Amino acid sequence: MLLLVLAVIVISWPFGCGCVDGILATGKGAIEAMEAQDAERFASYFIEDLREEVILAMEAIFAVVDDIKLSNIEWEIIAETADEATVDIGLDWEVTALGETHAGHAREPIDLEKVNGAWLINDFTPFEWFIREILSLGSE
Repeated sequence: MLLLVLAVIVISWPFGCGCVDGILATGKGAIEAMEAQDAERFASYFIEDLREEVILAMEAIFAVVDDIKLSNIEWEIIAETADEATVDIGLDWEVTALGETHAGHAREPIDLEKVNGAWLINDFTPFEWFIREILSLGSE
């Protein structure tokens, strides 16, 4: 039974080779930071040029969010070179804010680049769905 469970984990694990552990660490870290509502930690997974924008946007959003739950996370590398990668991330989400709870599914390609050996997200655009969703709460 244990071998069967391990086989399923290996087959479904998002990145089969150890060469992309950094990409996985970036994705997992960003998701954990979002769930923890930690804007600075979330921004640390972005390239330096975007960090201030990410912190400001996420602090504003986290100020009205009571709870964030992300689950059923699926990862797929679409493209990868030595210093750039695109990862397709799908997840189920549930957000409670302003006394309302909304849930749904998001699937976005995320672009990363390697900076000083670390994989960092280089575009904030794929996360704008989250901001739009929070801003729509209370307006329905």
